[in-house]
Amino acid sequence: MNSTKKNLSDDLSKTFDQLKREQEQDPLWQKNNLEYDLRNTQWVIDKAKANQVYAQNIYAAICNNQFIRLDVWQLLKEEYWTASWRDAGGIVADILGEGDYIDWYCSGSGGPLGGMTVQGYLPEGVVSDEIEDDFLQLGWKIVPYDD
Repeated sequence: MNSTKKNLSDDLSKTFDQLKREQEQDPLWQKNNLEYDLRNTQWVIDKAKANQVYAQNIYAAICNNQFIRLDVWQLLKEEYWTASWRDAGGIVADILGEGDYIDWYCSGSGGPLGGMTVQGYLPEGVVSDEIEDDFLQLGWKIVPYDD
C-alpha cells in the first residue's frame, strides 16, 4: 500500500474510533443500552477475560434475541434493545479489549472455518443459565423473538 493510501486509511480509522468514543460518552447512548452495561461492569469484564466460553456465550445470547431493561417505564413502553451478529461480536471484542467482531462472528455456528471445535460454545440465540442470571443481575431480561 502506498503511503497516501496508508495515511488515508489511518485517518479514516482514527475518525471512526474517535466518533465511537464520542458516542460512548453520550448519556443518551448509555441509557438503556445493554452494550454499555456489559462493557462497563467490571465483574462481567473479569468473567469474560477469564473464560473464553463465557465470552462466547455472551455473544450467543445477544444474537437473535431482544432485551428489555427491568424498569417499569421501559416495560410499559416495550422498548427493546437488540444487536446484529456483527455488533454482538464487536461487543464481546470490546469487553475483552482485544480483537474484532470477526473473532466471534458465527462462533456458535462453527465459526469461519466451520465445526464446533470449542466445548461449551453455544449456537447464536441460545442463552445459558449463567448468562441469563448475569443479565438479570445487570437489570436486563432476555425476550426471545416470536417465531
